[in-house]
Amino acid sequence: MEDELELDYAQCRRSGEGLANTHAQASAQIQTFFEEVKSYGQPWGMNNAVGQAIGMCYDMAFGLINDCFQSNLDDYTGYPEGLQFMTADYRSAEAESVAVIDKSVKV
Repeated sequence: MEDELELDYAQCRRSGEGLANTHAQASAQIQTFFEEVKSYGQPWGMNNAVGQAIGMCYDMAFGLINDCFQSNLDDYTGYPEGLQFMTADYRSAEAESVAVIDKSVKV
């Protein structure tokens, strides 16, 4: 059928696992990045107005990028579980449809 939906359940499961692994790796890499950046300290110094201005801008920019990364990670947190749920839901719907069709054909 031209408009038929075919879903590879095993591939969906693997994709969900892959998303979970990717999310965990991204979280670890972001954590490592922030730890490395913090280890540099304040190389611009804070003993004059220029150093203080750079420090304030840096702190603001660092906070914004941290919020951005965290927001993206938070958004993707539920995707692996959602994909698994969707796969199970489709599988259940398909089984129910087949049962209804089989029942109507036997009548």
